[in-house]
Amino acid sequence: VKTISEINVQTEHLGELKGEPHMYEFAVGEATNLKMALMQLDSDTIVPLSLIVVRQNEDRGGVSEVGRLNGSNTDWQVVEDSVLGLAFNKSEVFVAELKTGIYRVEVSTPENYGKYVLVIGDQSVNKGYLATLSDIYTFQTFFNGSTFSMLGSSYVYYPIGITITILALYFTWRQRNKIKGISHA
Repeated sequence: VKTISEINVQTEHLGELKGEPHMYEFAVGEATNLKMALMQLDSDTIVPLSLIVVRQNEDRGGVSEVGRLNGSNTDWQVVEDSVLGLAFNKSEVFVAELKTGIYRVEVSTPENYGKYVLVIGDQSVNKGYLATLSDIYTFQTFFNGSTFSMLGSSYVYYPIGITITILALYFTWRQRNKIKGISHA
């Protein structure tokens, strides 16, 4: 069971099912809305990823179902993420009103195999350039990309393009001045 500390701030949890479902747990201190979605790398074959949210019963033990997202009945949309340089199939957003208590989320498929991203929360936070580069590297390597596949990210190719443009302008200016100096001599 993986513990989630914050459910309102957007976080992405990478997972790979290898025969067993994955379980996440979090506590809610005051009533709030839960928003979550599943993503998988865009491909011709969509893995029917599902999730179920349950609340731990305080009085009688066991759990009560809050809701579920059935992967085979979900409308998967292709989403291009220019920052990560990847395309994903994204499920519809699961929304539930939660009371105080302890909750669990189970991610599974019928065979419990496949890679996924569990996106929890909807309040985005600016992590900074280096932290975002680290996230890009983590996503690329998780989905079997090479270090060179990071060049597909706007966080990588924009700075490289700007640097190349500045260097080209500098060398052009320098060459112009050399030619100008030769012509005056």
